[in-house]
Amino acid sequence: MYKVLIAEDEMLVRLGLKHSVAWDQYGMQVVADAENGQEAWEHYENLQPDILITDLKMPLLHGMDLIVRIREQDKKLKIIILSCLDEFDMVRKALSHGVSDYILKLTMTEAEIGKVLSKIKHELDEQAGSRSSFPALKREDLVERIVKDYLFRNLYKNEEFTDILKKFNIQTDSPLLLCMMDLDQYDLLQTRFQDERGQLIRMSLLNVLEEVIAGRGLAIHDEGQRYLLIFNFPQQDGKESIMRSLDELLEEIRKVFQSYFNVTVTVAVSSIHEGYSGMRSQYNECEMLMKRKFLRDSAALLLLEENADFEKGQHHLQVEIEAIRKEAEAIGQLLPQELNKLINTILDESFTSINPIKRLFIQWMHFSLLLLGLTPDGWPRFVNEYSDQIEHCMTFKEILRVFREYLHSLLQYQQNRKQMSYEVVAVISYIEANYHRELSLSEAAEAVMLSPNYLTSLFKKETELNFLEYLINFRVEKAKELLLGTYLKSYEISEKVGFEDHSHFSRTFKKWTGLSPRDFRRRWVNDWVEEVGSDANEKA
Repeated sequence: MYKVLIAEDEMLVRLGLKHSVAWDQYGMQVVADAENGQEAWEHYENLQPDILITDLKMPLLHGMDLIVRIREQDKKLKIIILSCLDEFDMVRKALSHGVSDYILKLTMTEAEIGKVLSKIKHELDEQAGSRSSFPALKREDLVERIVKDYLFRNLYKNEEFTDILKKFNIQTDSPLLLCMMDLDQYDLLQTRFQDERGQLIRMSLLNVLEEVIAGRGLAIHDEGQRYLLIFNFPQQDGKESIMRSLDELLEEIRKVFQSYFNVTVTVAVSSIHEGYSGMRSQYNECEMLMKRKFLRDSAALLLLEENADFEKGQHHLQVEIEAIRKEAEAIGQLLPQELNKLINTILDESFTSINPIKRLFIQWMHFSLLLLGLTPDGWPRFVNEYSDQIEHCMTFKEILRVFREYLHSLLQYQQNRKQMSYEVVAVISYIEANYHRELSLSEAAEAVMLSPNYLTSLFKKETELNFLEYLINFRVEKAKELLLGTYLKSYEISEKVGFEDHSHFSRTFKKWTGLSPRDFRRRWVNDWVEEVGSDANEKA
């Protein structure tokens, strides 16, 4: 296998490139990745790779300096540059030092990367003849397999399992804590990575965890959104010292995941056990704690000694339900009674999963519409939006918040429905169904069989906006949803919400919100990568 070294100081770019490419298809294997030029030089000296993929702007040792230093003693190494649009002068200079190719970071696709790698492989094959071998299983993957075989398949006795770990130079006789970590926004992460199967997420997260833990323990993937963190502590440390060190480690992990992946994590912590032989019981402890995570806030730390203390949680639920009851009483008495039954059931520990509760609240949403005499054909658009929000809730508190907002919106809708004329309601429905295309006042007036002048007067009186203002406001709100909830480019969003010209969309959006689409997205989506050329379009 041809050995590949990746040098890139941006973690997401580095790890994304490392784990999103099927390297073995090109007869290649990533043997190391470096976050700065100096580290890359040290890997080069130790590993003698066949291919270097490097950024040009890196700390400690500049990418160009790294290339020059390598070329002083190695003329055969294949070098690929990772560059940005504003670095072409540097790229031209690098090409003079025998660089094979370059890839634009912001626009690189799997096909473009594959084309470059295929070209490099062909050149290397011609130089040295085709080489083929199967890459050895990484140490981390092998340890993960052994741990899972022990935990879930009972393939090893305690003594056998401990002996195997010793062969990997893993300390087996020190105080050990097992933490079960759930990603609170896993579905959003899958969308962001475009990774339905979760393979890229798994590899990226494990690499980040490996860097953060740095020899203080193991990180393995359990399943789906769940990871296991196994920490060893010095033999002489007492419980208080161990928990203090654990808090520091978990806080560091939280910050990294929030910063790089824009997700929070919920962590369940087992009791302390001497060595690895008690890991099965520690896993069961964490699993029991995780069943109750939906009664807490997101990003909670679940400790074993707190498991039996539900008085605060019970009081919190009662306060939340009291607030909802005031909203629900306007619909009927049946709904508050059902809410009380649910709370009692949860506190009696009849529910150990949040999914049945989500389904129950969605049913109540539909039930409340029927109580108001609304048929499915007349249900407002926001019903599906709130249903989707509940589906993505991670805790009971979040469900209660969304359900309360839904009741408030429903009652407000009912109030406005009573005040608005049939014609205005019909025009609003027409806008909601046709906002994505060119739409005029005359067309809307014709749809409800009114003159444009009369519709203008009636619409302004009942909504306090004229037809065009309402249409623009509706389109801007839809654009906000797409900016925050998708990875569509702003010109694609402008087309979807009815703007034929992207510059017009950008100016209109900024006029109504005070921010350009790009700045709006950057403010609310922490990990957004800016669109190429968006500055020029939005300044137009």
